[in-house]
Amino acid sequence: EYMSSGTPVLMTPLPGMPTEYRQFVRLIDQPGPDGVTGGLERAAQEPPHELAALGSRARDFVVENKSSTAQGRRILEFAQDLL
Repeated sequence: EYMSSGTPVLMTPLPGMPTEYRQFVRLIDQPGPDGVTGGLERAAQEPPHELAALGSRARDFVVENKSSTAQGRRILEFAQDLL
């Protein structure tokens, strides 16, 4: 949901998170307050236009690959391959 908003995302790596998502978010390197602080400090050092571009790329990725339309297309292609 956050990625689809176009807002840059700072997050911890989640179990089961596909590796393809990593290029569209900024990851917190270590758990706990120190990790969050470090992630925020690194993000604050990035130029605002780069963070905006990251958010835009994330939104485009979600729309093109993970939206209901994209998922429906994948299901249709799968069903057509079965026939």
